[in-house]
Amino acid sequence: MARLARGLDADGPSSWDGLAAAATTDALHEALRTGKAVAVSLPGRPGLYRR
Repeated sequence: MARLARGLDADGPSSWDGLAAAATTDALHEALRTGKAVAVSLPGRPGLYRR
């Protein structure tokens, strides 16, 4: 919050990072359940989250 108060960009993980982590966890769970490799699928990253 201090960075934002000084007019700087937010620093640290974003909600997009959380979505990516959740998708990775879902794929891992499926891989463990089936014993097969599972691709992590994410939608296109919105411009808001591009750095």
